[in-house]
Order: sequence, then structure tokens, then C-alpha cells
Amino acid sequence: MRHLLFVVAALAACGNDSAKGTGGGAPPPQTTPSTVASGSAVAQDPTPAPKPEAKPEDPKPADPTPAPPPKDPPIDGHDFTSAGKTLAVVGACMTGPTPEGYSEKPVVDHCKKVNTVQTEYADRWVKLAKPFFAERVPATASKKVVYPFSGGDLSTALTVYPDADEITTMSLEPAGDPRTLQALNDAATKPIGKATKPSPQAKQTLEKALGTVRYELDFLYRVNFSNTRNMMDAMRSGTLPTQLIFSLS
Repeated sequence: MRHLLFVVAALAACGNDSAKGTGGGAPPPQTTPSTVASGSAVAQDPTPAPKPEAKPEDPKPADPTPAPPPKDPPIDGHDFTSAGKTLAVVGACMTGPTPEGYSEKPVVDHCKKVNTVQTEYADRWVKLAKPFFAERVPATASKKVVYPFSGGDLSTALTVYPDADEITTMSLEPAGDPRTLQALNDAATKPIGKATKPSPQAKQTLEKALGTVRYELDFLYRVNFSNTRNMMDAMRSGTLPTQLIFSLS
């Protein structure tokens, strides 16, 4: 009986030793430490300061725009406006006061005859011709007209193309210098050089020149065209710029 109890006690003791061997007797398994342990005394790297933002580089200044080349200086010339207005009133007899420095009587006598012929021309031909050409010239016709071999006959072109804003005339005769009229009048009305009186020859020359203009305008308005022979005498040999006067008339 005692022997049986001893065996049981011995077996119980062995079981306790086995349990201790698998449990509390063996050292606890090692665990891998975390990278950063809580409360660790190991010094940590300080948080790096943020890098300053890089400022964009200033754009390169654009090449300056090159200065334009200098303009050519204006071409010297002569303003004929004043001379043209005087020629229009005295020679072509447009409406207006007698220019300063001109004797009124010769101008009035000259223009009375010229205006009479102009009125007859308008009544006898222009009033009939305008409606005739208005029916035949297309409304879409160019406003720029070229009139070859026109001579001084600008009035006919204006009758056919009354709405034209540019008319180019071509003539074998010279246009003339509009300053001629003023030069003749100065010689006829003002003393020249040592003379104390105007030149009587200059006065006669001016009156004759105006007479030539009247004759040629009368011929143009009565027959509605210019004769080459007449134009040669009046425009090439004439004292005044007859072709300019024709265009202004």
C-alpha cells in the first residue's frame, strides 16, 4: 500500500516539473523592440527646418524695340492755293470779290462777257446733255475718269460724269504757271525799279491776255470742243495759264 502511494506522488511531481519546463521555467521569448520605444532615452533627430521657397527668377528684360528710322524731311515746295484762288476769280470768273490789288473795272468787264457765254452754254447744251447721259451712263460707273486728249475741255467731262470725284485730263498743251496773273498785275499796277508809275505796256499785256482767255472760252462753249490750233496759240504762246483757267471755268 505504501509502495503504491509513493508511485502516485512521484508521478505527480514529474507532471509539475514538465509544466514548469514549458511555462514558467523557460525564459520568455524575445520580442523585437520597436524602432522608437516610448520614453526611450535615445536622442531623436530634430525635425528639419522647411527649405525657403525658391523665388522665381526675374524674367530677362525684353530687347528694347528698335527706334523707327527717321522720316525723310518734307520736300520743299510752293503753295499755289492763293494764286489759284485769284486765277479762279479773275481769269475763270468764279463768284467772289475782286482780289486785293486788282482794278475792279477790267475784271468786271472780262467776267461779264465770260459769264454770259457760260450761261448760254448751260442753257443750250448742259441742260439737254445731262439727262441724256444720265440714262446711258451706268450708275455703277467708276467715280474716277480718265479723259485722253482733253485739252482744256473739262466742262464736257463734268457734264457726262457729274458725280466723278477724280478726273484725269491729258493734254498736249502745258498747264501753265498760276503765278503769271499776279506778276502781270503787279507790273500793271505797281512801279517797278526806278519808275514812279506802273508800266503802261504791262497793263495792255494783261488786258490782251484776258482777251485771249475770253476768246478761247467762247469758242469752247459755243462748239463744245477745243481746236488744237487755237489751243496752241492760247496755251503755248499765251501769257496766262489758259489751260488752268479752262479747268477752273
